[in-house]
Amino acid sequence: MKNRIKLYFLIILASIYFIFVVLSFFFPDYFLTSKQITKKDIILYHRYLSDDNLNGRYPSTTDSKKVQNWIISFFKKWNYKPLFDNQYFLEFSFSGNYKKSGINELQVIHCKSNCIASIEPLGFSSSGEIVGKVIDGNYCIEENKDLSNLLKKISNPKEYIVICKRLGPEKDKNKKQIISLENKYKNINRLNFKGVLFLKDKENPIKIEQFQVSSKGNTIAAFFDNEEYIEIYKKILKPDQEVRIVVNYEREKLTGRNLGFSLKPVRENQKIIYIGAHYDHLGKGIAGFSLGPFGEIYNGADDNASGVAGVMEIAEFFSNEKIPEDWNLIFLFFDAEEWGLLGSKEFVHSKYISKNAVAMLNFDMIGRYKQSLQLQGKDTGDITWNEILEKAVQKIQSKYLLQVQYVKGGSGPSDHTMFYNKGIPVLFFFTGIHEDYHKPTDDYYKINYIKMVEILELAKEIIIQIMNSKNIPKYVKAQEENKHYTYNIRLGIIPSNYFSDQGIEVGGFVEDAPIGKSGIQIGDIIIKIENKEIQNIHNLMEFLQNAKLGIKYKITYRRNNQILETYTELIGR
Repeated sequence: MKNRIKLYFLIILASIYFIFVVLSFFFPDYFLTSKQITKKDIILYHRYLSDDNLNGRYPSTTDSKKVQNWIISFFKKWNYKPLFDNQYFLEFSFSGNYKKSGINELQVIHCKSNCIASIEPLGFSSSGEIVGKVIDGNYCIEENKDLSNLLKKISNPKEYIVICKRLGPEKDKNKKQIISLENKYKNINRLNFKGVLFLKDKENPIKIEQFQVSSKGNTIAAFFDNEEYIEIYKKILKPDQEVRIVVNYEREKLTGRNLGFSLKPVRENQKIIYIGAHYDHLGKGIAGFSLGPFGEIYNGADDNASGVAGVMEIAEFFSNEKIPEDWNLIFLFFDAEEWGLLGSKEFVHSKYISKNAVAMLNFDMIGRYKQSLQLQGKDTGDITWNEILEKAVQKIQSKYLLQVQYVKGGSGPSDHTMFYNKGIPVLFFFTGIHEDYHKPTDDYYKINYIKMVEILELAKEIIIQIMNSKNIPKYVKAQEENKHYTYNIRLGIIPSNYFSDQGIEVGGFVEDAPIGKSGIQIGDIIIKIENKEIQNIHNLMEFLQNAKLGIKYKITYRRNNQILETYTELIGR
């Protein structure tokens, strides 16, 4: 009998152990995480956020809701309070990618068979239906006098639908120029053609989701796959052949969700520190922002699974910390940052922004540390603010080999900008742009988790120093670069140091950009284009305002201690 009881007891213990192991496997953060900031914790959170199963965390999808629910369950576990009237989320609406709606087709008039083909609408024009005569415009660029010669053959462009090849003519053997369809369209619309039909030309198919439209015109625009519909393509090029084009598209209606968690119940006179990161990313491609092919998963391991994992780790540390009675920490996760800081804009204009906000710490792309942490916002606060930062940095640097580069101003390409515009001192934690920025190759195995620990230790120390300071830091308006630039030409690189005054470091290349084959390599620093000194991103923008396509510009760049030169053409936006 005793042996049987002992056996039952061992079976129960083994069962409990088995259940614990299984739960630890499926919910590791609930059983294995530490109250301290550790590499192990960061990896656990980060791997979930950057997994293929989330399909790039595109807003208003089931995958985005998985992330939301996962983050909410984490904060519930650590007894954080909901920020938004007993809810953990605040919803807002915005417009997403362009999408086809209804019929989109080309029909050959007076045709007996194989007369209809599907087409892809382009967001340069309004939806609509037109009937017009077809005329071949070749490449539809003025370098070849294509449109000028076309106008000599016809009396009224408003009667015609012009056919345009997708790219530009070959300049080198088997290499055609990359000319944007939008630039071609603007000329066609200016000349009052009724419609334009672009052809495929051995490139990947074009989808309307790939277009970010700067302005619209009256000329109806569509894309026609002449490889798939080669027979109907031959029919529409007969003299005075008429076709009917129907185009229907609209913008996605998306719902964003900001998440908010408070360490304590929010009270009117509390001094608040906001700690935030955006959790959305590009899904399988967003027009105007994706720098890789559409259709592949953009995991955004650095942008911004790294920032989200970091904020969660900071929140875990402070969950049982005794902070001063009159202080509170609020943790925020923004949606739709990739669409233009929409989530943070929604929050700072809501009733939930505190009048007693002392500071905002924003974490965006903190996972690819190379030479330094770029810390923006030192000059958004007073002497007290500066003393706090310097003391915290000095303390962390006595323990870790963490280099800190202070960046001027309070405005940048992330959510802290909205808080700075509200008169709140900000800190932007950022480790720089890299060759995988906004590409499907931004994956977890490239993350520097050791340096993430050091960066979060610094952030933790800054938060502690702010709350323990005798004086409350005050907002100071920093000196900003106020110039506004408009340009439709790009150099074709991805800068890795937006905030430097030592030249533009090449972090990567736009796909198929000529500069990628000029001999310039990732890590090189561009210091001059023609006679224009390039010290920072603003100098580059100034140059691009008056630059032109089809011209080879001399690029002077630095590699290690060597000054080199090369030539490259530019690309359209």
